[in-house]
Amino acid sequence: MSLQISGHTGLLGFFADPASHSRSPLMYNTAFEKLGLEYVYLAFQIDRTTLPDAVQSMRTLRMRGANVSMPNKTAVMQYLDEISTEARLCGAVNTIVNDSGHLTGYNTDGSGAMLALSEAGVSVSGKHLVILGAGGAGTAIITQAALDGVSEISVFVRKSSFWKSEAFLEKIRKETGCQISLLDIGDPAVLKQELVRADILINATSIGMEPNTDACPIPGPEFLNESLFVMDIIYSPEETTLLRYAKEKGLPCCNGLGMLLYQGAAAFHLYTGKELPIEDVKKAWGVETI
Repeated sequence: MSLQISGHTGLLGFFADPASHSRSPLMYNTAFEKLGLEYVYLAFQIDRTTLPDAVQSMRTLRMRGANVSMPNKTAVMQYLDEISTEARLCGAVNTIVNDSGHLTGYNTDGSGAMLALSEAGVSVSGKHLVILGAGGAGTAIITQAALDGVSEISVFVRKSSFWKSEAFLEKIRKETGCQISLLDIGDPAVLKQELVRADILINATSIGMEPNTDACPIPGPEFLNESLFVMDIIYSPEETTLLRYAKEKGLPCCNGLGMLLYQGAAAFHLYTGKELPIEDVKKAWGVETI
């Protein structure tokens, strides 16, 4: 990839911890080159302690925008000038757009995850979804799934974190009429009970992400029923222990690359007003299907 830098080149970034694993720089820089746009996209190691300075740097350096990932999706909201409707509803931001110093936060995670499922042949309408984790990505997925007509959502988090999720889930219940339960991820009996009757399982935690690739959010493959579709939003490694369990049982599954691609396409449009060249990005990533 040949990237020409000049005094007119605009800057975009990725704020996360960890950040070095991200495929976003390759995705966006491939798209900029393909479409002849004068931007460059870099990854920055940013946690909650450095987040305020990072957001201020967007104004100082006149950055066009930034994508935000763990652990910053909720914390970043307090530093922005405006929050979009979907981001406000799910309480998390994954995309920041800078319009002449005015920073607006959006969330494209939920729609990205739903499109990734759709591309894998899975419709959420009328289905029972079990989701592990209700952080920034998890809340976005829960919100969009409820809006898209999922019939029931079983949300598993640590019991000590119930207080963080209860108000959010009640808001989604009222807004959508979806049946939602909040459950303890540390109770294997309840987890197995819900997975027995589930149609879709989504891991929205960081369990299994590098460098702790042996970790898994479920105790073993016996927790997966024979008609389950399994999605892990982690994409580094490409095959987590959870996905390996799914494949051992012959279950259809996908990692987080599709979600990353489609949420990135939505963010790219917010930044540039143009469509992400999907096939070129897939080629750059070295994948034929997502």
